[in-house]
Amino acid sequence: MPESITALALALISIAIWEIGKAICLAVRDRNGLLAGDWYQVVYDPRDVHAIWSIEWVHAKHRRGNLRSKSWRICNRNFDRRWELIGRYEDGFALCHYWATRGSGKDGAIILNRRNRDAFIGMLVKAEPENARFSIDHDGFIAHVQWLRVDKASEPAVLEIVNSVPRDQLREHLPRRIHRKLTSRLDKVIARTGPHLSYESAVAELTVPIQNAIAEADER
Repeated sequence: MPESITALALALISIAIWEIGKAICLAVRDRNGLLAGDWYQVVYDPRDVHAIWSIEWVHAKHRRGNLRSKSWRICNRNFDRRWELIGRYEDGFALCHYWATRGSGKDGAIILNRRNRDAFIGMLVKAEPENARFSIDHDGFIAHVQWLRVDKASEPAVLEIVNSVPRDQLREHLPRRIHRKLTSRLDKVIARTGPHLSYESAVAELTVPIQNAIAEADER
């Protein structure tokens, strides 16, 4: 009898360990979706797609189809600005709403389209109501945007621009953890070279497979 009880107890313990391990693996998988991690958000001038309007550091959490992030301005001006974002990701597309949580930044929406695992392109729509109480008129803009993963091929081109920002500006407004990460990247990567931050090149890279497929279909 004692041996059978011991065997049963061991079996139950083994099942419990298996279930706990499976739950942990699923939790890690769900927490670490494709968009999870740190990104550079490169926003282009609404009037000139060749000029960069601003760069933000984005820390994203991606669980299943749900996306949340916080972002901090790291290049151009208004370094006190911070935003939060919430959205849905499915089949290579993310549709998100963002809002300012510090500084004089505005609210808006972002649509992102996957280029590859480390880069997304899309559009940013910023809305500025002239008079939210008495008018429905809005004064905002639509700009092209890229999300480029930290520590990947495009990083040197991003940091070449960010490196012109005084370090005390970054230290004053970034959380310590984000500041340590960014300054570490600046110190290590600035000497490397990488792809240029051309939005047109990003679009071309995304559409080449589609153009090739169309050409193959025409030849058949």
